[in-house]
Order: sequence, then C-alpha cells, then structure tokens
Amino acid sequence: MYLHWDGTYHTYQRFLPQLQGQLHDIDPAKIIFGTDGEKALMNAIDSCFPASIHTLCTRHLKENLRHNLKNCLTNPEVLNSIFSRSTGLLTIESDLAYKEIEKEIREKHSLPYLDAFLLKVQQEIFEARKKTNFGIPKLWTNNNNESYNNVIKLQTDWKIMK
Repeated sequence: MYLHWDGTYHTYQRFLPQLQGQLHDIDPAKIIFGTDGEKALMNAIDSCFPASIHTLCTRHLKENLRHNLKNCLTNPEVLNSIFSRSTGLLTIESDLAYKEIEKEIREKHSLPYLDAFLLKVQQEIFEARKKTNFGIPKLWTNNNNESYNNVIKLQTDWKIMK
C-alpha cells in the first residue's frame, strides 16, 4: 500500500482509522504491518491497531546496522551472521536455536550498538514471525512497495506538500 504524505504521526493517525473502517471484518490480531521502522508510522499503527502484528524491513535494518558499524572491522561478519539467507539469525525458526545463535553473535562481537539492535530484531522480526507461525518471509523487505511508490511519484510529478 502506498502511504506517503508528510510522514507525521498526525497524518498517519488521520489515515489509519479509514483503513480500520475497511478492515472491520478482519481479526485485528491477524493484520500484519511491515514498515521501514519510521517512528511516526509505527506509533500510529500501535494506536489504531494495537493487536496487529508489526515487522520490519530487513533491508532497512541491514543498512542501519551497516551504518552504525561502519568503523568496525568485523562489519561483514556481523552482517552475515544476522542476514545470511542460509544460516543467518533471521532465518531461524526455533526459540532455542534463535537464542543460541544470538548468544554466539553477542559473545563473538562485543560491539556498542549490537545489543540494542539484536533486541529490536528479536522483538520486531523473530517474535512477529513466530506469531504468524513463521508465515512472514524470513528476510521480508518492502522493496516492491518502494519500487511501486517510485513509479507513482514519477507518473504524478509528486512533491512534498507541507
């Protein structure tokens, strides 16, 4: 879904009740929102759809981690241990295995930003996937939505309106 105006909580707070009205027949606990982690949008979703499931775009998470570890020599190794399509933390589907791999990552890479990041990954990705019986793709991204948004912006000569 294309959601873009000015990126403020107020704007999302005005829009989401309209969506809520259209989704009245759906169990709110089965509604899944995937975002890039924009705080205003996440807060508005939490306000309008408190029982919904929220997940984060793994591409945005990876870019964020890469940025925060840009001066770290183990950067590629840390990224691979979390985002590898075959063995990364985000591909795990068992609580025990997840906890073991997360612990290995923490012990091997004692980095300032990493603990908070891993907590966010657990809460926003692993737990969301668990709630859906791992129905959310392992490395979900919002790339398709962003590509479509770009097409719309180009076709409509879109400009920020403030």
